[in-house]
Amino acid sequence: MSEPRTSVTMRLSGDEQGQTVSEYSLLLAFIFLVFICVFVSTASDVTAIWEATNHVISLGAPTVQSGKH
Repeated sequence: MSEPRTSVTMRLSGDEQGQTVSEYSLLLAFIFLVFICVFVSTASDVTAIWEATNHVISLGAPTVQSGKH
């Protein structure tokens, strides 16, 4: 009635479509994890650069005289 265990194992190991989907899913999850780690680690640096740029722009703003060419 039941197939020998080696026959089932051989049949499942021959089907690579499910294995490919699993590998791509794991690869995508790993890339997403790396992206999140990079994003979290650089967020404070980006904020500091943005604040410094904003400060420089605000210092230069009063020197611009509108309406005079």
